[in-house]
Amino acid sequence: MFDFDALSRAMVGQTVLCIGDLMLDEFVYGEVSRISPEAPAPVIAVQRSELNVGGAGGTGEKAGDVSVTNEGLIWTKGEDAAGISANSIGGGGGIGGAVIDFRAQGKSANNSINVNVGGAGGTGEKAGDVSVTNEGLIWTKGEDAAGISANSIGGGGGIGGAVIDFRAQGKSANNSINVNVGGAGNAARNIASLGARCLFVGLVGEDDAGKTLRAELGREPLIEPLLVVDPARPTTRKVRYVSEHFSTHMLRADWEQASPASDAIERKLIDTALAALPRADIVLLSDYAKGVLTARVIRNVIDAARKLNKRVIVDPKSANFAIYRGASLLTPNRKELVAASRSRAGTAAEIATAARELMLLADCPAMLVKQSEHGMTLVPGEGAPIHVPAQPVKVRDVSGAGDTVAAVLAVTLAAGAEWEAALRCANAGAAVSVGKQGTATVSLAELRRRLLPPASLAAEEKIAVSAADLDSHLADWRKQDLRVGFTNGCFDILHPGHVRVLTQARATCDRLIVGLNSDASVKRLKGEGRPVQNERARAEVLAALEAVDLVAIFEDDTPLDLITRIRPSVLVKGGDYTREQVVGHEIVEAHGGEVVLVDILEGFSTTSLVKRAREGKDNA
Repeated sequence: MFDFDALSRAMVGQTVLCIGDLMLDEFVYGEVSRISPEAPAPVIAVQRSELNVGGAGGTGEKAGDVSVTNEGLIWTKGEDAAGISANSIGGGGGIGGAVIDFRAQGKSANNSINVNVGGAGGTGEKAGDVSVTNEGLIWTKGEDAAGISANSIGGGGGIGGAVIDFRAQGKSANNSINVNVGGAGNAARNIASLGARCLFVGLVGEDDAGKTLRAELGREPLIEPLLVVDPARPTTRKVRYVSEHFSTHMLRADWEQASPASDAIERKLIDTALAALPRADIVLLSDYAKGVLTARVIRNVIDAARKLNKRVIVDPKSANFAIYRGASLLTPNRKELVAASRSRAGTAAEIATAARELMLLADCPAMLVKQSEHGMTLVPGEGAPIHVPAQPVKVRDVSGAGDTVAAVLAVTLAAGAEWEAALRCANAGAAVSVGKQGTATVSLAELRRRLLPPASLAAEEKIAVSAADLDSHLADWRKQDLRVGFTNGCFDILHPGHVRVLTQARATCDRLIVGLNSDASVKRLKGEGRPVQNERARAEVLAALEAVDLVAIFEDDTPLDLITRIRPSVLVKGGDYTREQVVGHEIVEAHGGEVVLVDILEGFSTTSLVKRAREGKDNA
């Protein structure tokens, strides 16, 4: 077993040059419970939308600036859209009955929209002004929505005859759009979430979608966007409509110009990539055949990287693997392997044979074949293939999982991992990614939890490392209406008296937080020579107890500020205190909580234990 902690420390210092197709990715989530009376098509009751900036692995298409507050928003746009303004749409009835139905038909620079507010069955309640020019648009809004502005959003071919009708039902004041970096940008985002630095080279159009992508990537402190702007092409965008309950993709709408970059743009991409190459430890090519990774771009990057002795990982799209000649690792999925090898590649032996043939063609020393729920197989140039099964997980969304795999491979290999260690990390990353909705990132902590045995994680996951960590636990417990209890102490040398108090404290609540005095606090309270054990050791011992759900270290002499932050339902101390002596009792009781004094076990004291131990040492 490799040392993940040592590897993770090395990962943080790496820099990855990621080059690939950048896209805007939107997910529309809702419930599906009926069939439209107008056509044999399911109706999605929209609840929320997520807007992701991405590429690689099919992620977004084209969209502009969006500002949304307390509302659900879904939109698509036709080619050469001139803009939209929609203010105070929804109003009184909000989603509870309003229906706005847009139909955009045919591909044309002058796409038209028929706007019907209300519609059959008297569905409309109240809507504001709408102005639309040369674009297809679909949106819904939540009750008491605070407004929306969306300027020059999208484009790329129109609806082409399709009719899309959204009805958002029910009251929701918290529907929202979250703008995240995803896609080939998702590979870059995963690199950054693992603590490494990413130099990202991509292509955007001279449109609002491109501005959104540049702005979002610019907000990532560990991502340096090196984007080339092509005024002649739109920024790519994809929209997925997903059944929330079943986690099923119902429809995907794409807007794109999937053609190679022009000679002039291609030259800019090459120059940008080669200028960044000396600063990188490893290179990741995220190819999705949208125009960035032309044969010339690929050739120039791989040749330059080899001269600098830098490895190149390729997540391929072309069925002609010869264009990736000289790469260090290719990561096709099984479907891509079958297409490139023109073989069945159904069994483990057939996969290995097909991979080795393509490795010879591409002069590549290794290939990793992704097989979805069947795991991954690494085929090295020498030695037997290594297969790892997929980790058991509830699959919520596979979008962008390939980006996560490529990112984890790039960062771990750059950090010096062996092939098998990198494979196992990538497999764990995929398990985390598919367990989340939309294109998702994976953190080092999540990777660690997937890779290490549960017993080695039990204690440390119960130690709050920051105020934000504490708040996250509290928010989760309160969402479940759990009763939170609190007690505190130095717990320098854990003894049966401590265990008795903690066990009884846990019996008064659903979740018990133990406030632990820091080393400096213990020294002030107990004097020189204390604590005997440092705060980390004391926290780990406490966290290993079944009765303890979370340990929070505090620096002050008393836990008053910590109690104020937590606002527990029950505050527990030993029976050697009176209610008035318990620090924080007035705060807890002011919020409707209670103070509970539990029996103590006589004859046990850390101070006396320390004293006897020192006296015994002196007499020895």
